[in-house]
This record gives sequence, structure tokens and C-alpha cells, in this order.
Amino acid sequence: MISELRWTLARFPVRCDEIAAGLLGFRLPKPEPSLAWLTETWERRWSGALPISWTLKLDLSETWLRFHSLPGSKRYADSDDEYEILLARHHQVLSELQDGSARDLLLIRTRGDADGRFSASKEFRLAARTTSLWQTFLDRDASAGDPVRWYTFVDRIAPTREALDPLLRRIPDDEDRVILTNDQLDWLYAPYDGGADVIVETVDRRDQLRSLHIDWLPTGAQIYLKVEDPDLRDHLRRRGADGDVPARDVVVEILAFVNGDEGRKWIDLLPADERGLPERRLREWTLVREVAAEPRSIIDDLSDASDWCQRRLVERATSDLVLEELAEHGWSKRVRNAARQRLRGRSPGPL
Repeated sequence: MISELRWTLARFPVRCDEIAAGLLGFRLPKPEPSLAWLTETWERRWSGALPISWTLKLDLSETWLRFHSLPGSKRYADSDDEYEILLARHHQVLSELQDGSARDLLLIRTRGDADGRFSASKEFRLAARTTSLWQTFLDRDASAGDPVRWYTFVDRIAPTREALDPLLRRIPDDEDRVILTNDQLDWLYAPYDGGADVIVETVDRRDQLRSLHIDWLPTGAQIYLKVEDPDLRDHLRRRGADGDVPARDVVVEILAFVNGDEGRKWIDLLPADERGLPERRLREWTLVREVAAEPRSIIDDLSDASDWCQRRLVERATSDLVLEELAEHGWSKRVRNAARQRLRGRSPGPL
């Protein structure tokens, strides 16, 4: 049953779609055979992951990191000065990923049909005319009715301000979702409306990039990574005990980086009426880490596990048993789909 519900790679075999497109005065594009090298390279580099920007952090979480595009983790730019900061951060990280190379980037653009029926929108027609269709993915679980089909188009773009800035400024409002990478696909850069998700090949490379731009990380990650000295962390906690109370949301983010005992010390700094969410998050991180280290059935845990917790379980699961239970019993469609995606592309883990 699970295999029937998984995301499947689809071509364009259905004649009725071509008829519908013809009625609209538009012929459906066909996958470009010359892009076979890209499929082979993707499977070699990122086997099991879909080339769709918003799924990367689920499929490739071990070497994923996220940068925010504005100070204070602000999501949208409201002025020219803020746009300049946003664009400068994107270009800085891209330059570091390319090691300063000026070679053109690959631009992988995803477009979807929300109701599962072909609709040749103006934007889709433009993509079909000006870029090459690489692959098509069919999401059979995306709705109770027709499945949703995602189209991935490929183009090349210069790594210059003139070429990239218009694209990066459109990301918050555009229907397109994009991935930028090089011909070797040894890194992936997926901008979104608040920053960018970055995938690299190794944990060491991830940590190196993270250390270069600590101020661009989510707030809790900034605080914890800046305070590397255990004595200084103790000092901050003592200050909290003396009345300098940290923000609840900062403590929640710090819990991602600490073990249970240290997490308890941070939570104890908060007023009693602000500890509810951090207490829950600490319990959930404990479950996620426990199941990743020693896989077991989580059926009995799912009724109390939030959607947030179940998404973390999908990201960090090391066992097909855990992923199968999430694919079948996860609270949300997002969780179930993500678990199926990981099952589709990964080898069986310890049970």
C-alpha cells in the first residue's frame, strides 16, 4: 500500500493532457534527452532526494543548514537598504559555495499544477519556451482528488548581480521555486522568502559555512554557537537565575543544540508560566534523539507527538520501521509524504 502512495517519477504518457494542451493552443513540452547527464549526476550525488527546493531539508537534513536573509530573522524586506542586505547575503554564500568561480550556475525551477489538472498558465508557457524540461514528478498524495504534477525546468544563469538579483527579489512573491547549483551538483542553494536552505556534501563543510555566518543563523543557534565556552554558558544561566531572563523562543531554539540536562537548566531560567512550550520541546527532542540512536516502534508515542516533532522524526530517522509508521500514521499529509519520500530513496536502516 505504501508503495502505491509514494511519490513516483512520471513522464507525459497521457494523451488527454496533450489534447487539453492543444485546445489551449499550447503543446506540452517533453523531457529533454540531453539532460540525462543531470539525472545521472543527481542520483550519484543526492540519491533518494527530489530536486524540489522545499523537500531538500527533509531528504538531506544531515548536511543542511539555513541562513536568514535579514538581521533579526526578519522575513521580508521593506526598503531598498534591506533589499541590499538580503541580496548581498545571497551573493556572499553563493560565492563561497563556488569558491569564487565565475562559471554559470544551473537553475532548477519547479512549477506545479495545484488542482492536478493541466493548466497552461502564462508563467508555465514562458518556462516551456525559454528553458528545458528535465523531469516531471507526480504526487499521488497531494490531494484527495487528482494528483499534483510538478515540472522541473533547467536553465543556466550567470552568478552576477544583474542576472540573479531580479530572480532573488521575486522569490517571496513568485510561484516558482528554484534551486541553484553547479554542474557537479556538489552543493545546492534553495532561496525562500526568509533566506536560503543550503545543502553541502559533508558535515565538516556545513559546519565551516555555519561558522562563517553565525549572525545569519536562527537566533537560538546564534546564541549557542557563539558561546562555545562551557563556563560562559554557565555564566549566562547564572545571570538568568539573577533576573536576566532569556526570551522563551530563544530557549526553545537552544534546545536543538543541547542534551536533556543542559536543556533543563535553560528552561529553569524562565518564569513558570512561560515553560510550557520549552518543556514540551525538550520532551520531543529527547524522543527524536532516542529513536535516532536506538530505533524502535513509535506507534505509542505518536498520539502525544506534535506535528513539529513528527517532522523532526522524519528528518532524523535511521530506521525504515520508524519511517513506515510515520508514513502510515503521521498526523499531517506533510509528515506522511515526507516519510514516503525518504522511504522511496534510502536503503533499509537498522530495525
